[in-house]
Amino acid sequence: MKLWRILTLTGALLLTPVLAGAKPVLSAGELSVGAEFHPFNGLSTLRTDLDVAGIRETSPMIGFNLRYAVSQQLAAYGNFAFFHRIQDGPDPATFYAIGGGIELDFISTRSTAGLLKAGLQFLPRRDGNEQDFGVRFFVGPGVEARVADALSLQIYSPLFDLGIGGQSTTFDFNLIPNLALFVYF
Repeated sequence: MKLWRILTLTGALLLTPVLAGAKPVLSAGELSVGAEFHPFNGLSTLRTDLDVAGIRETSPMIGFNLRYAVSQQLAAYGNFAFFHRIQDGPDPATFYAIGGGIELDFISTRSTAGLLKAGLQFLPRRDGNEQDFGVRFFVGPGVEARVADALSLQIYSPLFDLGIGGQSTTFDFNLIPNLALFVYF
């Protein structure tokens, strides 16, 4: 995907709430459920161990998120991801990952926010008849816009990604944006 498309999408994401007059992204005591997916094609990591048959467009956060806002700047979340990564060698893709973390909205306007997400995931892997466990630490920036009272859109990339355990230890510097849709309760 060309850079201008990403910039256009980000600009539209930031301008939409201004027209909608929505609430802030995070409000203390608010619970939201999100679905995160990877709609962008053609982006790859800058330095990575991800690669099977030239596929370098996987994301470790694809799945569901449950987020609780502690304040307008801080939220805690848990996630269930359907897969973690694709790696060279006999180790197959992890089919699920379970984890949690925090989201810090370091720049906020009325209904948009620049954010930093950090967390960890537990990565069960099957190696023959044995079970191997890995742990993944990640941190990265993103933007989120509340486009309606009960809906927000988020673009996030796990910029620094450290995986320990399983069959190997990896460190990735990713630029793989994910799109998440959050519904508020």
